Amino acid sequence: RGNLFFLLHEDSDSGLAGSLGGLNVQPSEPLVLPGSGLVPNKSLVRVSGEPGMSLRYRTDGLAPQASDPLWPAAGIKVSTTDLPSMKLSVAAFDTQGRSSPPAYREYRLRSTSFFVMIEGNLSLKSQGSALETRAMIESGSNGASDTPISSLWFRLRVQKAGRVGLSWADADDDPQAYTARVKVSVVESDLYTEVPCPDGTIASERRGGFSAPLEMVLQPGDYYVNVVDIDGLSGRSFGLSAFSY
Repeated sequence: RGNLFFLLHEDSDSGLAGSLGGLNVQPSEPLVLPGSGLVPNKSLVRVSGEPGMSLRYRTDGLAPQASDPLWPAAGIKVSTTDLPSMKLSVAAFDTQGRSSPPAYREYRLRSTSFFVMIEGNLSLKSQGSALETRAMIESGSNGASDTPISSLWFRLRVQKAGRVGLSWADADDDPQAYTARVKVSVVESDLYTEVPCPDGTIASERRGGFSAPLEMVLQPGDYYVNVVDIDGLSGRSFGLSAFSY
């Protein structure tokens, strides 16, 4: 923002200095923390921008205007009044009315328990490996209950930082091989922070993973894959595979 100073020279002994003014460079996009995803109730959201900027925000997901409220210095909190989700957008405005690209965040209150029953571990395979066929099971297999378990958790342990892919298929992808209809989410080891994808979206409630694998850039550690049966039926099958690039 402002003027650009430059130095033009042909050799080390001579040169020409000058400046370019009126570049009309727009302000930079504000930094908004935390990123999109599941957050605990009353989580504090903080925003920072370039010096001298007016930070304006909205909670309906639309691009902020110069007439929208100023971002409070103390930040704001995500609460139950924002259900089902808070679609936050923040933009910076300079004294000439120019605005930055809006920063968009979407928060949902955490509903996942900190304790889950792990169905099994997912081992990282080579890219293009065949999917493993798995089934939605029934709780109380000893006969105590026939209530279908429509949500399964798998642990994914990453030993080395890098790109990780997740492929899955269900009856919508391949009705000849699978009978379940599922959606898939990936969270970090705290079980409520959703893993971001390189394009800035979150790996939550994805469908149709067979033809378009979910790609993530992960650091070493434990991650958890949640598979939910859309129809809530037990005994239905789906395919699942994790691989490294």
